[in-house]
Amino acid sequence: MDTQETNLPQDSGNVITSNKVASNSTPSDKGFGIGAGALACGGVGVYALDFPFVVTGSSTAAANFAAAGISWDFGAFIAEIAGALLVDPHSIAGKCHFHLVVVDAVEVDMCTLTLSNKKGGTVYGIFTGLAQGADAADISGDGKIVMTK
Repeated sequence: MDTQETNLPQDSGNVITSNKVASNSTPSDKGFGIGAGALACGGVGVYALDFPFVVTGSSTAAANFAAAGISWDFGAFIAEIAGALLVDPHSIAGKCHFHLVVVDAVEVDMCTLTLSNKKGGTVYGIFTGLAQGADAADISGDGKIVMTK
């Protein structure tokens, strides 16, 4: 069935334009990739988080994300996590916001780490995997990404 643009509602041009813009605003080919590494976290009333990871995609890079602070975190775990990094890691080196959720990691349970430019801001990447240890945490704060390669 052929639909001509003249048969479309008056405001549909905005939708068509928006769709064109949306379809053209894909992530840059300079850094989009899959990241993976071993996330370690622990503490009692305070936390220390360390996530050395490698990104493979349009280019390969090695980096480390680390953060420490005060939180209700109680316990320790390690998790092999992987996910998508939507930006070139070199462009986000430095201060980075994170949100970490570990669901009752007694034995083996789920862990999710989100990296972004600020709380509620642009998401740089989301990593998930299985956590081993004894911890239940919902932590967010600021850390630092350091390029290692």
